Formats: sequence, C-alpha cells, structure tokens
Amino acid sequence: MSGKQGAREDGLREFHLGQGEIAAGNLEEAIPHYLAALDLFDGDADLSLERAVTAGQLAITYKGLTQMPQAVDYFGRAIALFQKYPQNADAMISLGNCFWHIGQIDEEAGDFDSARVAYNQAYAAYRSAPDTHAQQIEVLGKIRTLERS
Repeated sequence: MSGKQGAREDGLREFHLGQGEIAAGNLEEAIPHYLAALDLFDGDADLSLERAVTAGQLAITYKGLTQMPQAVDYFGRAIALFQKYPQNADAMISLGNCFWHIGQIDEEAGDFDSARVAYNQAYAAYRSAPDTHAQQIEVLGKIRTLERS
C-alpha cells in the first residue's frame, strides 16, 4: 500500500471514529479524531474533498458545543475547499450547508447583515446543485425574515 493510500485510509478511519462519537452523542470526543483525519489528509491535493468534508463536520461539532469562533474557522476552511468543485453537486450542497450554518451563527449573534450575506451565498450554492428546491425555499425564507428585521 502506498503512502498516499495509507494516509487516505488512516484519515477515513479517523473520520469514521469521529462520526461514531457524534452518533453516540460524544461531541468533544469526536474532535481529536477529526483533527487527526485533517492532519492525515493535509498536503495531498487528491484528498481535498475529504479535507473539506472533515472540516465541515468539525465545524458542525464545534457549533454543537457552542464554540462559535472555532466553528466559523472550520466552516471557512471547508468553504475554501468546496468552492474548488463547482461541477460537483454534492460539494455545492455542502458549500450551501456551510454558508447556512454561518448564517445561523451570525443571526444568533445579532449580526443580521452578515447573516443575510451568508444566506445569500447558501442560496447561490444550492441553486447550482440539482434537487435542492427544499433548501432553496428554506434559505429564501430566512433571507425574507431578515429583510423585515
């Protein structure tokens, strides 16, 4: 097994261990697994989608722990990676989800202008992917609500 293949398999193992901790409700215990996966995926351009997904999951975990600065940091990392794949529908849905979460964080912090920007970016990402009508409608509802406030 090559070093690249080994790093990918080891990274995926760590990612799935993190997912298992999340499923068990152990958010804090998931973090070291996601960080280990990111380290294993780092530096290999062929693993950038794996890094994007892992960064997104880590961001969601931090958000669940109400560690918003870390959540925003890792959402930003995931966004930067997902944006490299505009032709990949799953990446665009994940990109929209990252912007959606940032919009929620901004809205909860009372930063409605930033929330509106994030929700608009989520909408644009969802529009570029097939079968995302439900997400588009939901994010448009958020945008309209913020415009009234």
